[in-house]
Amino acid sequence: GQARRFAEMTRQEVNAAEDRRRFHHDVDQRLPGLSDDEAQKFVDAYAPDHDDLKKWNDYDLIDYIKKSLTNYKKYGAQPLQKLY
Repeated sequence: GQARRFAEMTRQEVNAAEDRRRFHHDVDQRLPGLSDDEAQKFVDAYAPDHDDLKKWNDYDLIDYIKKSLTNYKKYGAQPLQKLY
């Protein structure tokens, strides 16, 4: 039982690291005008689900970031709806 829980925790951590790397990299490239604090708030509020990131190509991710940034500028760090 402990081995299965550890394997699941490890899988979740690997997925989270992949997600952070892909999403943060694109956010850093696409949103150079945001301060570090603002960029972190944006990432915390609008980071997509792992399943979404897995199925999206680069264009889909860029589109998501653009739509999310529009929402962020309008409503702040409180996403009102799921964009995809």
